[in-house]
Amino acid sequence: MEGISTILLLRDAKTDREKEEIALVSLLDVEDGKIRDLQLCCKYAGQCKTIDCREKLKKMIEEELGKSPD
Repeated sequence: MEGISTILLLRDAKTDREKEEIALVSLLDVEDGKIRDLQLCCKYAGQCKTIDCREKLKKMIEEELGKSPD
């Protein structure tokens, strides 16, 4: 949600799933040089890098936006 800080969104999240989604989306605004230094704290932490998660998220969003309504 534009104009609302990630901290406020996380505070208002009702489930762990909502918190995970907010955290992932917040990665879209982090610069490449900074994101490489971040460590994941999720169930996939040992399986991928933070930049990989961001790239997967971007691809998912692009695919979803590219779909036309039925």
